[in-house]
Amino acid sequence: MYVISQFRKILSFCILLVIVSTLYNFLYVDRDFIAKKQKLSNKAYQDIIREMQSKPLKRKFEIISIQTASKEELMHLPRIGPKMAERIISYRNMHPFKRISDLKKVKGIGDKTFKKMKKLIKL
Repeated sequence: MYVISQFRKILSFCILLVIVSTLYNFLYVDRDFIAKKQKLSNKAYQDIIREMQSKPLKRKFEIISIQTASKEELMHLPRIGPKMAERIISYRNMHPFKRISDLKKVKGIGDKTFKKMKKLIKL
């Protein structure tokens, strides 16, 4: 009987300890976590808004000539940002495109990227 009563006391103490630690985490730690998470979400949200405002809107079904397109026009193509557009322009100044598949010779444009833009470009 003595062992059972001691076991009950220890079990009750453990349960009480779990309840107290859970309450502590809920009342103190989670508040800090939520506050940090909200700050991060606001910052991430602001970054997304800034990025959307800085990039031009991508238009659908616009066929772009890779031989004559400006940097801004090239940026309308999928996966083409300012640096990639500059690479395309510098490559075409040195080696004019003879066919649209020559675009894959530009560093950073592989088969997947070319496949996404293939229907949107012409010579």
